[in-house]
Amino acid sequence: MIEYNLRKCESCNVQNKVSGTDITLENKRFKWLCDTCFIEIRRLALQNEKRTTAEIPKKMLRFNEGKTVFTFLHFPFIEEMAKVMMFGASKGYPKDNWKLEATEGQIDNSRVRHCIADINGELYDSESKLTHLAHEAINCMID
Repeated sequence: MIEYNLRKCESCNVQNKVSGTDITLENKRFKWLCDTCFIEIRRLALQNEKRTTAEIPKKMLRFNEGKTVFTFLHFPFIEEMAKVMMFGASKGYPKDNWKLEATEGQIDNSRVRHCIADINGELYDSESKLTHLAHEAINCMID
């Protein structure tokens, strides 16, 4: 048997016969509802519960707004740049040699040589067998 009290319904704010409930809808908890509001809020709560269950993401949630978007980069090209650095290391350049100060114009001359070869249709450097464009990018990074 449902016990009714005479008080205001927490949903429609009308003085009415209300029953004690424990329904939560959109983070609002209802304790005292009239029959009409109880039926409607219970229906909405069940509907919301089904929707929430159905909307469980199938993929991981990530909150990356405002962070660097690396998918703009073409990773095969970055790999080619790394290969240029590896080629330099195989020639005997120390690992962090590129971080040291270069003689005036050294890097510019290298970059322009690779640029001109690329413009002239020579896609690959004859020594490294890697693209001139990757060599140019490395020279830009160093400079």
